Parts: sequence; structure tokens; C-alpha cells
Amino acid sequence: MISLLLSAWNYAATAADSVIYKIDTEYAKFYIPLENKDSYEWFKPETQDGSLEYAVAVNIGSSQAGYFLYKYPGFAEVKGSLNELLKRGQKSVWVSDENSEVVSHYHSVDAFYSEPYFVVSITNPRTLKLLESHEQISIFIRGFESSADGLVVEIK
Repeated sequence: MISLLLSAWNYAATAADSVIYKIDTEYAKFYIPLENKDSYEWFKPETQDGSLEYAVAVNIGSSQAGYFLYKYPGFAEVKGSLNELLKRGQKSVWVSDENSEVVSHYHSVDAFYSEPYFVVSITNPRTLKLLESHEQISIFIRGFESSADGLVVEIK
């Protein structure tokens, strides 16, 4: 099993801001620092129906794995805890095939919060193969506060 601290380009990480990953033959886990606020708001009136409001994802080439919450059409604003917010979204791996068509794989990724990290755990064999073929990944965050947003990291 490989367990490494990700190094970032143009990023001076402190211990609290570090992104950590573990890669094994059957899974990959990414630990992304994330601030847990007392309360969250989603399905905001100013957000267009169908738009992405919250996300924590690992970008691997043109693919993404992680947590995504899109505003449901016609839903009223909701306020609640991080756990309530996480129940509303989806955990997905978005993979582009050889024809650049996006295919979503559910149940092959888990995403959850474990203080002070948001954890993205990938078990999809196709996505794990993508990790093998890429030397770097990036972190994508929307709606949450994290020093890791936009972080580009090298996989060694």
C-alpha cells in the first residue's frame, strides 16, 4: 500500500492544509481539508435550477470522483448541518469514454466528512486505472470553504 503526502505546485501547505492520499490495488482515498461550519444553506433562490451548488471532487484527467449537489428544480431553500447537506447530494464517478461521452458510475465512490477532512474513497476499477495513468490530479471544491480548492498535486 502506498501512503503519501501530496505535494503541491505553488502551494505552501501547513499540516492542517495538507491533502493526503492512500492508494491500494482495490481503492484510493483522498483526505481533503474542509472547514465544517455550524450551518449550511442549499437550494438557494439565487441558484439556477439544475446548477451545481456544492462539490468536493478529485479531478483525474477529464474524469471526476466525489460528492455533488445540484439544485433540484422548484425546491425551496434549505438550511441544515453538513451531514444533512451530504444526504441531499450524490456520490459519483464521472468518466468520459473514448467518444468523450460522460458516463456516471454510482456506488463506486464514497464521500464523507471525518473531522477535519472530506474523504473521497474510490473503488471503481476503471477510475483506479485512470489514477495509474496520470501523474497529477487536481482538487475541485464548490460551495465549501477549503484551502485545497484548485490544488494541483503530483501522484508519486
